[in-house]
Amino acid sequence: MYDTTAELGTPEETQNASGTVIKTYTYRLVYVDEMSIRQTEHYQSAAVGLRPDIALKMRRLDYQGERRVRYESKEYEVLRTYAPNRDFIELVLQGITNKGQLNGNT
Repeated sequence: MYDTTAELGTPEETQNASGTVIKTYTYRLVYVDEMSIRQTEHYQSAAVGLRPDIALKMRRLDYQGERRVRYESKEYEVLRTYAPNRDFIELVLQGITNKGQLNGNT
């Protein structure tokens, strides 16, 4: 059923020697299926300034509320989740630029 993997990221904040807080992520591997963004999802998100890029479906037990995802060498932020039943959850994702901003937002 699951044809690929993704990494779910949990944030960790540490301080360097000068006291600056540095945010990093610890990732763990999960199995997922890639899904298309539904047309209604695309238009509803655009109305509030968001641009969903991709959706991933996974076992609900594997998801622990992470907000960052690495998939196919790209970084994504979870825009929203949808649980169609008690076994699965869908994560709607928007890409993150190399400056940490969501794609499409200024």
